[in-house]
Amino acid sequence: MTVDTELVDQPAPPASLRTRLEEVGELIQPRGGGVLITLDEVNTTSAADMRSLAADIQHTIREDREVGLVCSGLGAGIAESLSEKSLRFLRRASRVLLDLLSFVTVTDTDTDTDTDTDTVTDMAKRRSSFPPPPELPDED
Repeated sequence: MTVDTELVDQPAPPASLRTRLEEVGELIQPRGGGVLITLDEVNTTSAADMRSLAADIQHTIREDREVGLVCSGLGAGIAESLSEKSLRFLRRASRVLLDLLSFVTVTDTDTDTDTDTDTVTDMAKRRSSFPPPPELPDED
């Protein structure tokens, strides 16, 4: 009886965000580019992830690379995140509070699309007949 063995290289572990930011920065910075990171539904349940992200972004900034961060979430979640000790640097960020769009705003919006005014008006009327979706609390 013969037993054959073959050693196979293990796949490399996934690269960290910091590593990816360094790699992408090396490629696009000579062309004047940067990286924009977007986060949706920011809340305190993601505070540990936000701290890690903040450390990676601050490291990238210290390397003199162009990086931006755009976050969105419900007001309470954003407020709680801003009170986190390690995330207080976010307080220096510009904040934009969004409101509901009115029928007039939607129909008066000047877009660069081929959509005609009648279609936009029809879409706005259809949208106004639906209430906004409810925001439900996490059930963790």
